Amino acid sequence: MSAKRQTTFHSLLYERPETALTAEVEQGDRTFASNLNLDHIIRAMVKGREEADLITTWFYQGVRDPNVIGYRHEVFRDLEHPPLFERIKEFAHRMRQVRLHLA
Repeated sequence: MSAKRQTTFHSLLYERPETALTAEVEQGDRTFASNLNLDHIIRAMVKGREEADLITTWFYQGVRDPNVIGYRHEVFRDLEHPPLFERIKEFAHRMRQVRLHLA
């Protein structure tokens, strides 16, 4: 009988959990977002979501490690596949239901 290898999920933002702890993250100046009108896009994306503050915080964090940036590009390429994207949306919907139930 072969033992199954269990993988622990840590984050979509970082490939390895130790990267999340050591990644150079900048809160810094947010003027880049308004200069590029990204603030409008971010506001539209989080509108009506109770977790908006959490989401918005992540959009404004800068990362300088090219490996982290490359990993995130891979995640976005994966999300271009409709079946996977639909499952992610369903998961997010159910997580919102859990938070409402717990409240």
